[in-house]
Amino acid sequence: MQDIVEDTRIRLAGIDAPEIGGHCRLAHEWIAGDADASKVYLNTLTHSEVACTVLDVYRYGRSIARCKANDIDLSCALIKSGHAVPRYNKIDCP
Repeated sequence: MQDIVEDTRIRLAGIDAPEIGGHCRLAHEWIAGDADASKVYLNTLTHSEVACTVLDVYRYGRSIARCKANDIDLSCALIKSGHAVPRYNKIDCP
């Protein structure tokens, strides 16, 4: 595992969230929900320091990582709030 450097683009591990307009591939399954509300909620969680650990590297070199802010797992928080669904790999949320 590798730590993420500041300003690195990442994909949160184990989740799929609604796409901001125009970013979804045609063959990709569309996740229902409000992409803007999901982004706003994530921003409210990340006002403090965010610590991420890289688990894998996705297409185009983007890191897939588990991230926490204030001891809150961001992937799990988005799932629990209804702003994302579990997908791609197993994720254990307390």
